[in-house]
Amino acid sequence: MKLKLYRENLFEAVPGRVWNGLLRDSRVDCIFLTWEWAYTWWECYAPGEIYALAAYDGDDIIGLAPWFVRDGVLRALGDKEVTDYLDVIARRGREEEVVRMVADHLAADESITRVRLYNFREGFPTVELLPAMLQERGFEVHVEIQDVYPVISLPESWDAYLASLGKKQRHEVRRKMRRAGEAGKLEWYRVGPDHDLDAEMDKFLELMAASHPDKAAFLADGRNSRFFRELASVMYGRGWLDLLFLTVDGEAASACFNLVYNRRVMVYNSGLAADKFGKISAGIVLFAYAIKDAIERGMAEFDFLRGDEVYKYRMGGRERHIYQIEADRAR
Repeated sequence: MKLKLYRENLFEAVPGRVWNGLLRDSRVDCIFLTWEWAYTWWECYAPGEIYALAAYDGDDIIGLAPWFVRDGVLRALGDKEVTDYLDVIARRGREEEVVRMVADHLAADESITRVRLYNFREGFPTVELLPAMLQERGFEVHVEIQDVYPVISLPESWDAYLASLGKKQRHEVRRKMRRAGEAGKLEWYRVGPDHDLDAEMDKFLELMAASHPDKAAFLADGRNSRFFRELASVMYGRGWLDLLFLTVDGEAASACFNLVYNRRVMVYNSGLAADKFGKISAGIVLFAYAIKDAIERGMAEFDFLRGDEVYKYRMGGRERHIYQIEADRAR
C-alpha cells in the first residue's frame, strides 16, 4: 500500500467518479464529503494550500483525507463554518489501515505543527482512531464535544410522526399549521424545472437575511453569498437540493435550503420574513410540511444539522454529538 500527497491537483487526480465511488463504499457517506461539495467550497474560499492524503492498494484508492494547510495548521476542506460534517473517507473494513497511514505521514512531516479537525460525528472511525494514533506518535491531543445535531428518525406515516411527539408539542404543531392557514391562502412549493433557480435563490437569500441579523451579516460577505449561489446550482444539478418556500396569499413567508442525499433530508439553512410572518410561525410550519413530504418520499432521517435551537427538539429531534480533534506537535 502507498500514500500519495496532493498539493495542487487534487480534484483532477481524484475525479468525482473515483472520489464519490470511494465515499459510497465508506461508513461516512454524506453530502458534505462529496467531490462536488469539496470542489465548490474550495473554488469559493481557497483559504490555504491543498494538503490531501490518498491511500492506495495497488491502483485502487482505499482512503482519502481531503485537507488543506495554512501557516502549518492542518484543517479539512470545508472547515467548520459552512460544512456540517467532515471526516477521513476510508473503504469499509480498511479504516484502521487508512487512519494509521495518515497518522504516520503527519508524524513524519515536520511542517505540520498543528492539526485542527472539526465536525467529526460520533460513532465513526476517525474520531475513534486518529486521536490515539497521533498521541502515540508524539502529538499532544485534545478531543472534546464541539456541537450537537438533532435528528428525527422518520416513521412510515405523518400520523406516526405526530404520535411520536409529546402531547403538548403535537398540539402545537397542529395549532401552528391551522393558525397559519387562517392568515391567508397557505401554499408551499419545491423549486423545480418550471422555476428560475437564480430568481428563487435571490428570494431565498433575501428571506435568510431577514430572518436574523447574524445571517444578514454572514451574507454581507461576498464569499458566503457566492458560495450559497454556487452550491445551489451544483446541488440542484445533481438532484440533491430541496429549495422550499411557504407562501401566504402568494407572498413568500419562509424558506428552507434543504439537502437531500442517501435518504436523508438535511436543513442546511432557512429564511423567514420575520417582521410580517413571524407571528404565525411560518418557519415552523414549513418545517412541518418538509417533514411530512420527507416521510411521503420514503426518507429515513430528517437532520436539523448543527445547533441546539429549541425548536429542533420540539419537532422531535434526538441529540447526537459532533467532536473536534486538536493536536499539537510536542516540542
